[in-house]
Amino acid sequence: MAQLSLGAVGLIDALGFKHIWQRHDPAAVADTLRQARRKALQMEKVLVRENQRVLRAAGRPPKISATAFSDTFYFTAVVPVARDREGALAAATGVVACGLSYIMRTTAQAQVPLVWRGVIAAGDCFIDPDDKVFIGPAVDEAADLYEQANGAFAWLAPSAARLNYPGWSGPWHNLLGDYDVPLKGGRSFRTKVVNPFVLISHETAAFEQIRRNSLKAMASDSLDVQIKRQNTEALFAHFEHLSREELRRKQREYELGEEHRQHDRASE
Repeated sequence: MAQLSLGAVGLIDALGFKHIWQRHDPAAVADTLRQARRKALQMEKVLVRENQRVLRAAGRPPKISATAFSDTFYFTAVVPVARDREGALAAATGVVACGLSYIMRTTAQAQVPLVWRGVIAAGDCFIDPDDKVFIGPAVDEAADLYEQANGAFAWLAPSAARLNYPGWSGPWHNLLGDYDVPLKGGRSFRTKVVNPFVLISHETAAFEQIRRNSLKAMASDSLDVQIKRQNTEALFAHFEHLSREELRRKQREYELGEEHRQHDRASE
C-alpha cells in the first residue's frame, strides 16, 4: 500500500480565463500554457544545482511534477525520504515557489499574457502526476485556499508559512517576500508571497513588461476585477521597492569596497 510522502503542493489558476476565447486565439492560449509547463519542469536541474545547501535537508532532491488542467496548474515537489521533516518541507516549498515564479513571469511575457492566483501548501501528500492523482492534507489545504487571494498572488498557506526558510543562494535570495495578502471578504493574512520578478531588476524592460502585461490581463471594468488589479499593483510596487533597495545596497557595498581598495593602494 502506498504511503503519504512529504512535499509541497502549489495550486494556481489563471485569472480572467473565462471567455478568453473571445479575446485571443485558443491555439495561442494553449501554446502559452504548454510552454509554461515545459519550461517550469526545466527548472529542476537549475534549482538542484544552485541550492545544494537548502536541498540537503531534504535528504535527496525533491521529485518535481507540473500537471495542467486547462488553466489550473499543480506544481509539486515530493521528498520520498527525509532526514529532517521541517527542513524537507521548507526545501520542497522553495522548489515549488521557484517553479511558480517561473510560470508567472514566463506567461506574463507570452504572446497571450496570463496572470495567476494560487497558494503553496506543505505537508503529507501522495502525488501521481501520470494518472493525475493528488491526495493528502497538503492537497486538501491547497484546494481550499488557492482561490482565496483577492489579486494575482501566489502565497504560502499556513502549513508552509510557519516553516523556517534558511535562504536560497545567489539570485534566488529574494524568492519569497513577507506580505499582508488581501483575501476575499476583506480579510488579510500575513505570510510570504512568491516574487514573480526573481532574476529581474526593476531597471530592465522585462520588469515593466511583466507588470504591464499582468495588469492588462485584468482589464475588465467589473468592480471585482478592478479590486484584484489594484491589489496586484500594490504587490508589484512592493517588489519594485525591494529591487530598488537591493540596488542601493549593492552600490553602497561597491563604494565601500572601492574606498578600502584606494586606502590599501595609498598605504603601499
